Amino acid sequence: MVLAHNDRILLPTMADKKTWYSISGVKLFHDMLSKSRLTERQTDTGIQVQYVDDQMYHYSDDTLQTFADYFLDEFNAIEQYYADKSQVE
Repeated sequence: MVLAHNDRILLPTMADKKTWYSISGVKLFHDMLSKSRLTERQTDTGIQVQYVDDQMYHYSDDTLQTFADYFLDEFNAIEQYYADKSQVE
């Protein structure tokens, strides 16, 4: 738990081993699913930001953006593969 909290991914090890190996350098998610969402309202004094309760659970915008970036990277890799496929065959 401490390793995951410090953005380290624990590698699988045998049960009888006393040594743990981990990978660092990957930003892990530390947010929780929440029923509240961030909203912005225009008021006379400017924009007011507040959390509003909702009936559905939501991921944070940072988490959703990270997954969207993962998807875009995978899509670009597949597209690049098929663009260069004739060179591989």
